Amino acid sequence: MSTASLPGPYQPSTVQHLSSIETLAPPVRRRANAGQARTIELLGNAVDHLSYGHLFLNDKAAERADTEAIHILMRLKRSVFEECERVTPANRPLRQWLTEHLLRGGN
Repeated sequence: MSTASLPGPYQPSTVQHLSSIETLAPPVRRRANAGQARTIELLGNAVDHLSYGHLFLNDKAAERADTEAIHILMRLKRSVFEECERVTPANRPLRQWLTEHLLRGGN
């Protein structure tokens, strides 16, 4: 097994940060209506369009403006997502108990 460092901008501190993923809360599931889903899709496409444009920009002022626009669009997309109805699976407590019980018993 090699102990050589990885080439590129890889930092060992990233590994320490990734080890805390286990403590993160489960993902939030939401159900969007047709209008919300279409809005999220359009905002995502706009973000993608501006992001791809960064590859070819040489003007720092335009790049800064596009970055600000991307952040605004992402905030709007997040606010539409948060307005969607939250979905909680009916079997979540049972599944969570089984997972904890099996993990505890296996150790």
